[in-house]
Amino acid sequence: MGSRAGSYALLPVYLYLLQYANPGSICVLEHEVDTTAQLRFKYTFVAYGASIAGYPYMRKVIVVDGTSLKGRFGGCLISACAQDDNFQIFPLAFVVVDSENHSSWE
Repeated sequence: MGSRAGSYALLPVYLYLLQYANPGSICVLEHEVDTTAQLRFKYTFVAYGASIAGYPYMRKVIVVDGTSLKGRFGGCLISACAQDDNFQIFPLAFVVVDSENHSSWE
């Protein structure tokens, strides 16, 4: 298993490559500096370019749901999905936050 710092260091590279391989994607990584001057993960947001392009053709209902991540680092995965005209689930975006609270829904 990797360390928290090692895993966090890979996120910017992963998000860059994700945007490179999926033109039009939106990827945001937010962090804060903790009391020991270390970077602390706040959230990462991902919306794939294909999802953004397909959104105008979806039914006008968006479902947002979240689940707790039970691994070593914890956190919460929140996803937003829509439904297409064939009644299939269409992923719009997802965000991973350090914990589910009021600010993670803003």
